[in-house]
Amino acid sequence: MSKLLTDRARILPLLLVATVIAVGSTLVIVLSGGSTGASSSTPAASGTATGGKGKTVTVDISMFAYRPSTLTIAPGTTVAFHNLDTTEHTATSNNATTFDTGAIQHDQTKMVTITKAGTYGYHCAFHPFMTGTIIVK
Repeated sequence: MSKLLTDRARILPLLLVATVIAVGSTLVIVLSGGSTGASSSTPAASGTATGGKGKTVTVDISMFAYRPSTLTIAPGTTVAFHNLDTTEHTATSNNATTFDTGAIQHDQTKMVTITKAGTYGYHCAFHPFMTGTIIVK
């Protein structure tokens, strides 16, 4: 019995250290955008799309960022938010009334159409650090 208690006393600190390392590594990967490769701090490109009523442009959601992060469109253009991440996201206008896609699952697309000229900031309701802007003119 005492040998069993001695073995447990030696193993418990090792398990604690291994757990701390595993959790820390997971946190670093999540905060770096889910990849151990290139940094996700590279700014997403801006884009201009021609369009209007009946036209559709796509904003990809990738590595916890909207791409392009700023989009200029004509009134009546539909914006398709396509989620390439394995984590669900939203595209929610900052005033929460202009548009809200709800949860967008991996490889799913949700669309919004903006008919009024203006500048519309938006974010992910699950990850508020994810932001974008749609300029309608």
